[in-house]
Amino acid sequence: MPELETLDDAFDARERSPLVVANARRKEVMTAAVEWWFKKRDTDPFKKALAAFDALSGSREAKDATLSSIVAACYFAAHYDQAHDPYERKRAEIAGSKAKLSELRNAIHRLARACKGHDAVLDAAMTSAEYACGIRITRNVKDGPAHPMDVAARYFASLENALDGRFSELDGKGKLHQVCIGNLLFRTPVIAGGQNHVGPKTMLAFELELRLRRLSLGQGAESLQRGERMPGGRPNRHVVAAWIRAALPGDPDEQPVDSESVRSLIRNLPANTEYIGFPLDR
Repeated sequence: MPELETLDDAFDARERSPLVVANARRKEVMTAAVEWWFKKRDTDPFKKALAAFDALSGSREAKDATLSSIVAACYFAAHYDQAHDPYERKRAEIAGSKAKLSELRNAIHRLARACKGHDAVLDAAMTSAEYACGIRITRNVKDGPAHPMDVAARYFASLENALDGRFSELDGKGKLHQVCIGNLLFRTPVIAGGQNHVGPKTMLAFELELRLRRLSLGQGAESLQRGERMPGGRPNRHVVAAWIRAALPGDPDEQPVDSESVRSLIRNLPANTEYIGFPLDR
């Protein structure tokens, strides 16, 4: 890390630090969520959702904490876009890199075969290129006479073998992008491109039911931790459905979300699905 010679340097470095940037982003997003809530809370769908929530039992502290979390979850779900999900973007990036790697491997394989066969056109082109750039492929160890094409063939064959190896940048095992979508974490990898994608309604249904179950267990005031699974307690799916209808109204021709559809959304998730929270950068 470079030395910081002045107070201004230290301040600038602090402003660029990942923690400061993350905190600034969190403040920015939560400010937007509050503004969104102020615009929405007096609309009829949200009045109904609030009335359904107010009818639940629980301490004032627990209900206030739970309501704040519900509003934040509704904001994130309402603004969720799979194309901007950082986990999905990373999956797409790795899938693209793997496709490029396959193309590179095929091209190098053809070069290795052409060099091994002493292709006359390639031989002439390599000689011309060596004179043009002043660089040539040569051996580190002089283990006997070798034609430049044979040296190149050995190099390209080794490069092809190297590309067949494992690359941590493309493997990604143990990384969150492999198992996350939105605010959900799964036990099995997610396929890039959304083949097993779940939508905002499912994400919101899972988080709200999880939070309302915790409220019924007297845990509403406690922070929700990453990796939590659906607990016991009362699901209060009629309340979940009311908030989904308010935050995600959908197409007028769609069947309105009710308690049974909330049950189906959650039941269709993979076993042992966990909460991880919506990403701020989405």
